[in-house]
Amino acid sequence: MTRVLNPEQQTVLEFRNSLCLSAGAGSGKTRTLVEKYLQLLLDEGRQPPEILAITFTEKAAAEMLARIREAIQKRIHEETDPQRCGDLEDKLMNLGAGWISTIHSFGARLLREHPAEAGVDPAFAPLPEQESQILWESAALAAVIEMADRDPAVGELALRLGLHGGRRGAGLLTVLRAIKLQLDSRGCRPEDFGVVDSVEGPTAATRRSAVPAHRPTGMSDAQAGATLIESLNRLSELPGPGPTLQRKLPAFRRLARDLGGDPGGAPVAPSRLLRLLARAGWDEQAERLKPGGPLRKNEKEIFAAVEAASRDLAGQAARWIERDLAATVVRLLSAMWRHADREKSRRRALDFSDLEIKTLHLLETHPEVVRSYQARFKHILVDEYQDVNPVQARIVRVLAGDRPNSLFAVGDPKQSIYRFRGADIAQFQGLWQEMEQRGAAFQLKSNYRSHRRLVEAVNAFFDRRIFKGRPPVEMHPARTEPAPAAGASPVERPRIQWLVFDFGDAGAAGRRELEAKILAARIRRMVEDRLAYGDVALLFRATSSLYLYEEAMREARIPYELVKSGTAFRSQEALDLLNALTVLIDPSDTVGWLGFLRSPMAGLSDDAILSLAETGDVRNYFLGRSELPELSDRDREAAARTLRLVDQGRKIERKIRTPLALLDWIVAETGYLAILKGLPQSDARRRNLETLRSAAAQYAEHRPDPHVAFLEAAWRMVERNERESGMDVPARDAVKLMTIHQAKGLEFPVVILPDLLRSESVRTPDFCVVPDSARLTLAARVKLAGLAEKFPTPRWRAAKEELVLSESEEQKRLLYVAMTRAQDLLVLPGPATPAPGGRTVWEMLYEFLAEEGEHVERVTASLPGGPAAREEDTPLLDRLSRVELRPAPPPALIRVRTVRQATAIKEIVEGAAAPPSISRTPDPYAVALGILAHEALEDADFFLDADRQTRRLDEYLRDRQPWLFLPAKRMDQLQKNIARFFQSPLMERLRTERPTLYKEYPFTFRLRGAATRRSAVPAHRPTGMSDAQAGAEQEVWIRGKIDLLILGKAGPEIYDYKYTDPTPTFGPYEGQLLAYALAACDAFDAPAVTVGLQFLSGAQPILAKEISREEAGRGIESLLRVTPPRPARSETS
Repeated sequence: MTRVLNPEQQTVLEFRNSLCLSAGAGSGKTRTLVEKYLQLLLDEGRQPPEILAITFTEKAAAEMLARIREAIQKRIHEETDPQRCGDLEDKLMNLGAGWISTIHSFGARLLREHPAEAGVDPAFAPLPEQESQILWESAALAAVIEMADRDPAVGELALRLGLHGGRRGAGLLTVLRAIKLQLDSRGCRPEDFGVVDSVEGPTAATRRSAVPAHRPTGMSDAQAGATLIESLNRLSELPGPGPTLQRKLPAFRRLARDLGGDPGGAPVAPSRLLRLLARAGWDEQAERLKPGGPLRKNEKEIFAAVEAASRDLAGQAARWIERDLAATVVRLLSAMWRHADREKSRRRALDFSDLEIKTLHLLETHPEVVRSYQARFKHILVDEYQDVNPVQARIVRVLAGDRPNSLFAVGDPKQSIYRFRGADIAQFQGLWQEMEQRGAAFQLKSNYRSHRRLVEAVNAFFDRRIFKGRPPVEMHPARTEPAPAAGASPVERPRIQWLVFDFGDAGAAGRRELEAKILAARIRRMVEDRLAYGDVALLFRATSSLYLYEEAMREARIPYELVKSGTAFRSQEALDLLNALTVLIDPSDTVGWLGFLRSPMAGLSDDAILSLAETGDVRNYFLGRSELPELSDRDREAAARTLRLVDQGRKIERKIRTPLALLDWIVAETGYLAILKGLPQSDARRRNLETLRSAAAQYAEHRPDPHVAFLEAAWRMVERNERESGMDVPARDAVKLMTIHQAKGLEFPVVILPDLLRSESVRTPDFCVVPDSARLTLAARVKLAGLAEKFPTPRWRAAKEELVLSESEEQKRLLYVAMTRAQDLLVLPGPATPAPGGRTVWEMLYEFLAEEGEHVERVTASLPGGPAAREEDTPLLDRLSRVELRPAPPPALIRVRTVRQATAIKEIVEGAAAPPSISRTPDPYAVALGILAHEALEDADFFLDADRQTRRLDEYLRDRQPWLFLPAKRMDQLQKNIARFFQSPLMERLRTERPTLYKEYPFTFRLRGAATRRSAVPAHRPTGMSDAQAGAEQEVWIRGKIDLLILGKAGPEIYDYKYTDPTPTFGPYEGQLLAYALAACDAFDAPAVTVGLQFLSGAQPILAKEISREEAGRGIESLLRVTPPRPARSETS
């Protein structure tokens, strides 16, 4: 088989030694790695078990294996030699015995092969990342509680930092987590810290010498205290002090008196020493003693001596405090590790850091194991080497050893963007320098992804302005471009567009909102120029403001796809329940209230929430601080229902001791399962709820505050940015919205980088792990309550400078990754001026955009005009389009403008045409009974005889009862009602005829231009918008699920189950049945369908009638025009 490679790739494959390969964006890195594997396997006669291939993600490992398998199959198809063909088939069959995996999967496999040497349980199970996070949260909390009882320093630290830092992440538990991550990436534990003794303050006998544990530079330690007291006394004795000194003399005299004292007196605590200096005028930010005004000539020399001595004493006291803080935190870390190890041992589990550290320990302490694996693995291939941490790098280096041609490491230092996970770019840089000295370092520079003009622009920006040649960025355009059309200009347009817009004096939120609308308009124009929606991707550095861009896409009717990392904690159903828990546990959380009120559990409209907010605080009514403002009947009912729920929930919360029980109470009381049942992907949503429940179950009753502990941990899981690379992006014709981390490894014809003026300030943690020769030490931020800033120690200052530098370099690399995702066009929106202030990406870009006219096309942005009015008299059936939900999310799911981005179920159609929302009935079990009835019938086999159906029903209901806390009497009644239905004439007919059945048949309709009538214009619209524009803004969607759809000889039949409704009549359900009829007619091309209502409570008959397609269309048209009041209902379809 001939594999076509470019000269660079061919040179790499011809190299017969260990190699470090730096592969730029779009250079074919993955292909080169696969080709190297194939070369070893097919050309050099290696077997799959002799090659170890390490990838960064499971997805990358699966993709690599699939490519190798496909290549071998193709080679077999082309091979004519029977013996050679047989060899290839053997290798293909043996491919499953190969080692192509992530470093964690490799470590787990190795540990299972040597459990005794590694000291692990042979039956251990890898702990999923989410469960590991919660386990460590639990261990940290247990450690603080345990240590606070017997260590006053721990209690003091917890009071100063706060136990739960909340979503801003400033609490003691956050500190412990951050240090754990730093230790994990280095393969260390708390015992690896150097011995940190608690340092007492100087005694009165040594106060004048004030000898610190670490001697400051400059003035000697023995002189510092005595010199300060002497200088202060000299200032106090100066005749005729000037006005500045006169004001400061009282503070100076107090300082001299407090520092002097009696020889046998109590020691001066370091914190008190700093406070004394601060009271005397010490400026913590400038680190000097401010005179507070001009000094006279005879005062300046003495004041300089006071300042020098004060600086030495301040630094000395700060170091004392830093050492005490470090010692306290190390003791806490040790306790946290004990609790975590005990729990992991009980569960027979290892987390990801265990897999890495224990694998490294096994290899470094058992040479015979290393020799056996070196004999097994003749070659080691590593992908994404720029993202390894020190432990992973040491594992690879130990396995490779000094053997020639054993290591093939591929990476790109310019794309190292996972420092937040412990990735250390220094590992790649160190390997590169080592290999470069051996002549075994090579670069792939040919870019096959991007247009030539785009490659040239990226080179001009990064190589000459940002990285300045270190590391080398220069890429060579290699993509084949089509020849220009006849008569076209020979000069190609630039491929970077500077989309200039003026946001005036708008704040950050206003600027982003305006930018979002401008980008939506720009995308519209691109599509009009024959670009597909699916060609465009918006790449964000953070997701906190992403909802604004979603809203702009919806308003412009642009189909979009929000690419998510898939964690259950960030699913909408988890956010809804966490918001509800927040309201019950912490009623002061306004953001939680906003998310909860807009969730389907409360179901208030945006107008209602705005009206509530006008009372001064959206919480006022629910906390008894104000009367209910004027609302619609529907919103008034929802508000009253929510008030009852919150009042009851806050009482229940004090009695329910476990988060799991409280979570289940919320689900049952709000009927949330019924809500999920009516949404797309209801099974996946239920699984997300189960994940949340599993996490809640880990917080036991004995905790002092399990509800708060679980809620804080869950919110941190929500906001922990996983930022997976190479996400699975659906191949739909929709604009993609994702983070830059998610886009790594992907490419798009058009890339837009929004929100470039976002501030990039670095938030320095309170503690940093600092390698100090052969041991680790902790640098601590020394802050004292009531003082202006902090007293930085030399170690802390160095750690902060390193952190700021590392973060700045990572932001540059993140921008590089974002810009190199573009194939044909890169759009950079921003103002015509430099950034107004602060650290932003725009600071890096502005000068380049303003000066590089050769590479940049400047385009002045403009907002779109009002949407064109649609044809009013077009028949509804001609405006009906049956489509999938995903390409253009309908208004049924509206992203809430809150930090947590909770969503709300909004009315689909203003009137009875849409399935009505859930309303509470006097029966508190009505919703739960409706849920079980629908689910039981969905699970049932309608072709079985009635007795067998009843037995299966009994088993099903027994399994489901614990979920919803239903009394046994009500369960018995439910069982009888459904069993009666199994014996009905309809079921007898189904068992006899055995037609085709569809249960829970989903459908989605979009009514194009259905809301352009004046009667359909919303009551609340932006000022200045005409009726026609306001109406055109509404695009009507109808979505639902048909409980039972029968395709028999006489045509489609539809039956909808009603459990709690006491009045068997079509009236309240007319609009719902019209929508169902239209869906069935359209799906199965039928002129008419039979629609029926099956009332399950009591011995009520089926109500059925025939509805034609035209009748259904006219009925929905009438409902949209008239928009009658919605009848109250007890369940949703």
